[in-house]
Amino acid sequence: MAIIKTIDGRPLFSKVREVLDYGKKQNIEGYHLHRYSIGPNMYRTGYMAGETHEVVLNLNLTSSASSSGGGY
Repeated sequence: MAIIKTIDGRPLFSKVREVLDYGKKQNIEGYHLHRYSIGPNMYRTGYMAGETHEVVLNLNLTSSASSSGGGY
């Protein structure tokens, strides 16, 4: 699985299939989108497990990642 970055300690994936596989292992349903900057006025979309960011922040995941902030 390619984790492209973390936001609030939660992994962001480049492909839907990756986030669904990760979510299945973590018992997390659904996913939501984050846009992140790759340069001046350039953005990409990443996929995070959980129906909303607030939902995933309240989960106790089996492996933690460091926070890099950003995204929405």
